[in-house]
Amino acid sequence: MSLFSSALDPNELTDGVYNIVNVATGQYLDVYDMKYDKNGHVYLYKQTKKDGQDFYLKRQDDGTYIISPQSEKGAYSLSYELDIMEGEFITKKENVSKLSKFSLVQSEEDPAIYTIKPACMTDDKLCLTVSNTKGKYNYRLAGLALENNSAEQKWKFVKVTSESLQIATGYFDVKLGSTYDLYTSITPKHLTGNIVYESSNPEIADVDKTGKVYGISPGQATITVSCGPKSVSTVVNVSPYTAYTWYSQHNMYSGGWYASALKDLRINVGGTSKLFFANGYNSSPDWMDRGCKLCSDAMVLHNLGAVLTTGYDMRKDLENNLEADPFTVAIANMGVTGKNLQNRRVWADPVVVSTGTIAPRFTVDGKAVTVTKYTGRSLKHIKQLLEEHPEGVIVGMYNKSLDSTHYLVFTECLNPNDPRGNYEFRVCDSAASDPSMGDNVPFKECLSYKKQGYRYSSIFGYSVYNVAE
Repeated sequence: MSLFSSALDPNELTDGVYNIVNVATGQYLDVYDMKYDKNGHVYLYKQTKKDGQDFYLKRQDDGTYIISPQSEKGAYSLSYELDIMEGEFITKKENVSKLSKFSLVQSEEDPAIYTIKPACMTDDKLCLTVSNTKGKYNYRLAGLALENNSAEQKWKFVKVTSESLQIATGYFDVKLGSTYDLYTSITPKHLTGNIVYESSNPEIADVDKTGKVYGISPGQATITVSCGPKSVSTVVNVSPYTAYTWYSQHNMYSGGWYASALKDLRINVGGTSKLFFANGYNSSPDWMDRGCKLCSDAMVLHNLGAVLTTGYDMRKDLENNLEADPFTVAIANMGVTGKNLQNRRVWADPVVVSTGTIAPRFTVDGKAVTVTKYTGRSLKHIKQLLEEHPEGVIVGMYNKSLDSTHYLVFTECLNPNDPRGNYEFRVCDSAASDPSMGDNVPFKECLSYKKQGYRYSSIFGYSVYNVAE
């Protein structure tokens, strides 16, 4: 069975997005991002389904093609120098010119196979081939050689037919008077510049043309993202609270954080391999089913404006100074950088929290972060701590009848002047998949109280994060 299929119409490559596969190796053409390789060299690698292996082909009036990799928002196109010689390499450039044109010459033996040649050269004997020279990460570069009809100079074009427009999460919180950068992904990437953002109620949450959402007044608004006939929407909650962040451990798509990009991530710890996140409670074995403490710590760290100083976020292809959320806190908790995390064996459970490991990896405006822990269940002390730590207090509870432990974030004392000390609190509960039962709601309305039987008497301890002066 073939590992790849040919283009839909092998006799003419129409405008569209394709994977380009080498006939000899079965590997896919890929392109380095500029931050890893300043020239953006083309190389060969196994299929990864990443943007760098998607190429937008645009047919020109003269029959040549512009080939644009869809990484880095499709801003670059494959190019070459006018005096390029055998043994040199194809790179990418931002400015499209005649030196971005390629001739795709169809094979007489197999119409699904093409030779790729620089189109604007006096000598038309050079064509793209697999080089023995290796680039970053030891990947073989794609270079030019004299045409010799070998399999390493032949390429199949596989049509990428899927087009998508996605928002990172279907629900998120923005602090009143603050902003949130809405993360939108579109395939193919060359359409990024055509995305339009619109708010259903700009008086509550406004959005600019770049996708930055502004919290104007408390309430909810729907942000609609559209590109041509495609559109998707997300709900934004503008919160008046200092402790404004809610994350769910069971809702992958509307749980307040960018979890949907992790649906295929498996983490192997001590021989136990599970998905990091499976949508829904116990729908499939996943680490986040026990991630209440991780989510709670992440909420407080995010409220503080903490960033993971050293690490890599595979969801957004970002490195260092990463905003706190359950995934970046998990990276810190495991003691890894986050690079090559998929299918890699790690030695620490992603969600059994070690605050002594997490805190040193985060900073707030360059200042160190520490943790203070307390035992007992003094509601008066929790109230006092909230006055000093409005970003939230992480509270641990034990349910004897269920023999289970749960953590949530206390965010506000609702009756701080109660003469009898019967204090009631507002909480953020990660066990909830619906924000109405977890996003800054009175404790007696949260899921853990109404569905799982946790009470104030269940408290056994609590903790706060501190920022160095």
